[in-house]
Amino acid sequence: MVMQSVVPGKLLVKFSLDDDLPVAMELVARNLAALHSLPVAGGEKKTMADHIKKYCHPGPEALVQDCPELAPLVDEILKGLLGNENLPHAPIGPVHGDLGLAQIFLAADRAFFIDFDGFCLSHAALDVSNFLAALQAHFAQRFDELAGIFLEAYLARQTPEKLSGLHLYHTLACLRRAMICWRWQNRRDWRQEVRRFLETGARWLTWSRIEERR
Repeated sequence: MVMQSVVPGKLLVKFSLDDDLPVAMELVARNLAALHSLPVAGGEKKTMADHIKKYCHPGPEALVQDCPELAPLVDEILKGLLGNENLPHAPIGPVHGDLGLAQIFLAADRAFFIDFDGFCLSHAALDVSNFLAALQAHFAQRFDELAGIFLEAYLARQTPEKLSGLHLYHTLACLRRAMICWRWQNRRDWRQEVRRFLETGARWLTWSRIEERR
């Protein structure tokens, strides 16, 4: 159990397009960069395989069994993710593990994170990609603007190598959302939506390979 004191502010997931989202992005970026810089000695090191097991339950094989036509996409994604598991050029450090808009409170001059039950030692790109995926889902109309503000503020406090593997973790985020969509099946076009998430993940994987060759 992770205990945390009560934090002030308003949940980011409850913000609307009329709220001051650019300032919110600055505050989130500042807090996340600080978290990723903490000199934490404890914490379990998690691999990409661990993340897939935790966040894509009951497992991609269950999705393929139910939707065999998606097997080529799922296989491509899994081979890409697990084939790049070590990411030797990316430093390992403390991460939230499951950072979304519902885990962030915004007060006047700072952000607060809650729900640290997913805390572990991994790549900073895991948190950044999870946050960006949630941001796009909730604020699609302003995503490019807000993502740019967030990344600029984050990289003002962290070196670019901290985000090595970001495209790879975007792929993981897409696989996770495909699995959630498949589990819920609460939309008439859920099969098409699952495919869209997987196709997007495959594209991120392609961009990841391009980045590695540079």
